[in-house]
Amino acid sequence: MNKTACAVIALALSGAAAEAGEAIPLRGLFCQTEAQIHDASDKLRAGLPAAMVAESMNREGVHCVYADRIDYVVETPYIIDEDSRGSLFTYEASLTGIRAGDNLRPIEPPLPIYFVRPDRIAGAVAAGKV
Repeated sequence: MNKTACAVIALALSGAAAEAGEAIPLRGLFCQTEAQIHDASDKLRAGLPAAMVAESMNREGVHCVYADRIDYVVETPYIIDEDSRGSLFTYEASLTGIRAGDNLRPIEPPLPIYFVRPDRIAGAVAAGKV
């Protein structure tokens, strides 16, 4: 995995739609690695609130951030995993910016980003399928 990759568990955006090149704002729990997203997912499934998950993941350094007042802007999300109950979908996308209020800060070059949502993003396809 690319060391500059980020992982995100997106919790707050509902009704997102994915179309080629369309930017989608996300809020939620953002982590630095794919392994961290899996650990964070387990804690969320156990009922821990996202802010507490971030705190628990940061005991030995800052690895995750709960972003509830800014948006991470992503493009081209696709499904890379779905849990057996269909209650969490794991996505990969390109992080293209961070928006705070009306201010959008572009990310150049875009970074790979991973996130988990409780719902399926309309238009997102499974990895390897068109």
